[in-house]
Amino acid sequence: MHPIEFNSKTDLKKWIVAGTIAAIAATAISGLLFKLKERNNSDLVSPHNIEIEPNSIAKLQEVPIFPRLSHQGSVKTIAFSPDGEVLASGGGGHLLRLWNRDGTLQKTLEPDYFSEIETLAYSPDGRQLAVGDRSGIIALWDISEGVNKARLQKSIIAHQDAVWAIAYRSDGKYLASSSRDKTIRLWNLETGEMVEDFSDWQDILAKPIHSLRFTPDRQMLIGANTWDGVFFWEVTDDAPRESRSQLLEVRSVSAIALQETGNKKSERSEFQLATGTLNNNILLWNRDRTEVVRSFEGHEQRINSIDFSSDGTILASGSDDYTVRLWNVKTGKLLHILRGHSERITDVVLSPNGQFLATASEDMTVNLWKVESGELLQTWRRHNGSISAIAFSPDSQWVASGSLDHQIKFWQVGESGAIATLLGNGDFVRAIAFNQASNWQSSPLLASSYGSGKITLWNWQEGRKLWTIDRDFSEVLDISFSPDGQVLASCSGEGDEPHVQLWNVENGELLTELKGHQDTIYAIAFHPKEPILATASFDQTIGLWDWQKGEQIDRLAPQTTEAIAVTFSPDGDMLATATRDGQIKLWNTKDWTELKVLNGTRGIISSLTFSPDGRLLVTGDRHNLLSFWNVQTAEKLSSLTGHASAINSVSFSPDGTTIATGSDDGTIKFWQISPHIDIVH
Repeated sequence: MHPIEFNSKTDLKKWIVAGTIAAIAATAISGLLFKLKERNNSDLVSPHNIEIEPNSIAKLQEVPIFPRLSHQGSVKTIAFSPDGEVLASGGGGHLLRLWNRDGTLQKTLEPDYFSEIETLAYSPDGRQLAVGDRSGIIALWDISEGVNKARLQKSIIAHQDAVWAIAYRSDGKYLASSSRDKTIRLWNLETGEMVEDFSDWQDILAKPIHSLRFTPDRQMLIGANTWDGVFFWEVTDDAPRESRSQLLEVRSVSAIALQETGNKKSERSEFQLATGTLNNNILLWNRDRTEVVRSFEGHEQRINSIDFSSDGTILASGSDDYTVRLWNVKTGKLLHILRGHSERITDVVLSPNGQFLATASEDMTVNLWKVESGELLQTWRRHNGSISAIAFSPDSQWVASGSLDHQIKFWQVGESGAIATLLGNGDFVRAIAFNQASNWQSSPLLASSYGSGKITLWNWQEGRKLWTIDRDFSEVLDISFSPDGQVLASCSGEGDEPHVQLWNVENGELLTELKGHQDTIYAIAFHPKEPILATASFDQTIGLWDWQKGEQIDRLAPQTTEAIAVTFSPDGDMLATATRDGQIKLWNTKDWTELKVLNGTRGIISSLTFSPDGRLLVTGDRHNLLSFWNVQTAEKLSSLTGHASAINSVSFSPDGTTIATGSDDGTIKFWQISPHIDIVH
């Protein structure tokens, strides 16, 4: 039987910026023509995930030792390279990350067709990396020339369901895989052919095999599931064939680990087996696997992963109880309880030299520990919650992101992705805004609002909090600086009388309140040239205010349903609004008449913004789509995917070269406008 193979579509990645985002003149869009109907979506913009290193940013407060691991979900699987210098991690969002041991990110491997990564393994010589995913595909990466030159050798449609386990034989000639569909298969890596499918066992197994290991002497393949126990199949070098040599009938096996013992030079080496169980303990078996030598007890919930140190003296275990434990194999003594994850532990692996332990968790982080002391050395993470807001700095060099994890992070565009963090008011960040006025260099201000109703003003270049407003009102849903940077507007959530509040930026004093809406005010926007403020409300109206006089001047009503987004064009001639049912409208700001309705959305628009030249309207929605519209023709040009969850915030860089998006998947993506697209009216 021959597997189905296909290669990486590198041409789809040609517009991605590899290391830095090159500057493109702000006039790049204005000279382009709208001829997109026959073009691939990837021609318009291309996503670029910024990798993060713990470097300083100007005078910002540095993140202590926390680089970013931008998986879009739990980290399910990790593996050290044979030399112990690189750690591979995989999980949600189909991202495969390769990390130096000091926490810096070496490479992100992201095939277009991957689904969520379930398992991975290095070849014994470290020249190949195998990755199994939820769709049943095994991808083989050639890393023989180094991580930065990694290339996809082939992808094999190996199973009909998720690949749960893979294992290399010690000579690197064969790879075994098991799946949720209860199949077990053996692959010849030299030919790419499947040489055994263990088909006789598919009906015998009560549960799928979740763990696979080859014995050190290469003569046996070992698999385990939670119902039947541990299986042993004999394989031969010339013609691998299954042969049931033994079934260790122990129930509730959730993890296995092997440790070679005895004379390694002998033709048939010996090994010791450890099994982790659903019953919270670990069993160590004698060499004949006939009786339990030792039981390691102490975890409070099921064991998910176990691993021996290379010398067999230490056993590491990870559990649903959020802890990792290190055990003395000879005595059974508990050496350390490692606490540092906030969700269940999915994988543990000891470095080849036995000095370090890496752990992966559903809390979306990888931790690196020192085995001898149990000290936490590194935490590799991203935002630990949905990204609720993003904004570009006035010079287009920085992006700030606010999250449900209570943090504001800064990302540098054009570098390898340096990061700094502002720790706010102990509550989730709802909105952020940079002062975009011409005096921004002398007044580098960032405003942030929180679910508790607080508003904080920062000097973002110094990482210094200037003032915080802590009033007894509901969640502040949106904030915005006036064009001159002297006034900060905020709008409230639910309350008896929803209103907009205007604050003196210099001292945080309340200037005035704009009242008149009957329900939650969800978004606000200042006119770039006139003293006009627009408000979008759940009462199905768009409010228009003279904010200097504190008076309402008009109301656009009724909308089809709750109004949730509003923004002015850069020249102030148009106002764009969006409602909860996905309807987008463009309005003439001279007489407030309706100009156009933009059709083609699938659901709730969460954010919208004009390009700096006013020719494009860009929207993000709850269906994970980033969409582009021709403002003059009301034509929808393209909808692009890239995020794994809803897009909450979209921001265009002031220089017109880049779009940043923040999502419920916890990631920020940068999208660069392609200079190869022509745009005309």
